[in-house]
Amino acid sequence: MPAFLAILRRCWYVPHMLPLCVLVSLVAALTHWLGVRELGAADASLAELRAGLVLGAGLLHLGLCTPLALRDETKAGLITLRRARGVGPGLWVRAAAVFVSMLPVCVLVIAITTGLPSEPLAVLLSLAAWVALGLALGTWLSGAALRTTLWIAGGLSLFRGVLLSDEVARVLAWLLPPLPAPGVSLWPVALWIVGALLLAEWRVNRVRV
Repeated sequence: MPAFLAILRRCWYVPHMLPLCVLVSLVAALTHWLGVRELGAADASLAELRAGLVLGAGLLHLGLCTPLALRDETKAGLITLRRARGVGPGLWVRAAAVFVSMLPVCVLVIAITTGLPSEPLAVLLSLAAWVALGLALGTWLSGAALRTTLWIAGGLSLFRGVLLSDEVARVLAWLLPPLPAPGVSLWPVALWIVGALLLAEWRVNRVRV
């Protein structure tokens, strides 16, 4: 529990949190207003729009979470030292803490848009899958490179059906976490999370101090 709370503090008590919440609030409010007032979107369409906004807000926060930088911590010997002392969190604890750190920003979007996203459980699993991907990427990249890669991947995932050809979208569907969709099985997402975290664990054990 102390390790879990320490990671939460590293994600929450940071200078970017307040500007991020302001930005997310403005984007969510504007998008919801356009959907309701200008486009006259139905409840089902608004729920899908809300799901995209929740995922987008979560990804913005995730890219700024320093606990994703496993490569830096491993090279500095911090993970090895913490494990030797019996206080270092495993990747599953780290993933859980980072996931929980995303929820306040997501709840803010839900509050502003006055409703739940479509398939709430699928959205939560999708957020967890992006956390797992972020940790896996964090074993190879760090700093701006990690942040940029994660955000580009998130943007491609969210808009692949609109901006990309069907062939490219199918390839990305295999490489990136599954997006929530009505009627889609949640098992592939759960397997994706386990696979990405096992890959991250393997990489952490291979990075030399």
